[in-house]
Amino acid sequence: MGRALAGSSAANSHYGRHSGLSFFAQENYRRANHAQSQFRVRSVRTQRNHFCHAIQRVIMTAKDYIDHYKMIPHPEGGYYLECYRSEQSLDFPGFDGPRNYSTSILFLLEAGQTSSLHRIKSDEIWYHHDGGCLVITEIDEQGNHHVTLLGKDFSQGQQLQHVVKAGRWFGARPLNTAFVLVGCQVTPGFDFRDFELKNP
Repeated sequence: MGRALAGSSAANSHYGRHSGLSFFAQENYRRANHAQSQFRVRSVRTQRNHFCHAIQRVIMTAKDYIDHYKMIPHPEGGYYLECYRSEQSLDFPGFDGPRNYSTSILFLLEAGQTSSLHRIKSDEIWYHHDGGCLVITEIDEQGNHHVTLLGKDFSQGQQLQHVVKAGRWFGARPLNTAFVLVGCQVTPGFDFRDFELKNP
């Protein structure tokens, strides 16, 4: 009897505001609370596992992108898909006819591939999407070379987007990576009549 009272007293002390409950009621409360705690732990573990599996599922390869988007070879090198061309067009100064307001492509380079030196008549914004670092090399109007690192490693001076000014010769290549996927937006819109590859 003394031990039962001692146990009841300890339980009352442990459960604080539930001290008005009988020992058996408090024991049931303790077990229910423990079960809820275990359920929360299992729930967190399940969510963590699902998150880890989701991370694993989104690891993509160059072939994944090329096959999914049905990308085709680009004359400058690599693969591309035009994913946007504005419906509106305009006669912009310096162009031989109307051009769409804007166009956008997905562009992919694999290791060993390069975007050969070329130039177009419009500004072109490059956006990093996936893969490693892309080295963009430009030659300005005075013949000076400018190098930009497109990527996500800010500690290495990389940046997520870069604008290549109209009329500049430029090219690109992956840097120590299996592939790089970027987006390229051109305004006024791209037309192969405005595209010029530099002779070797």
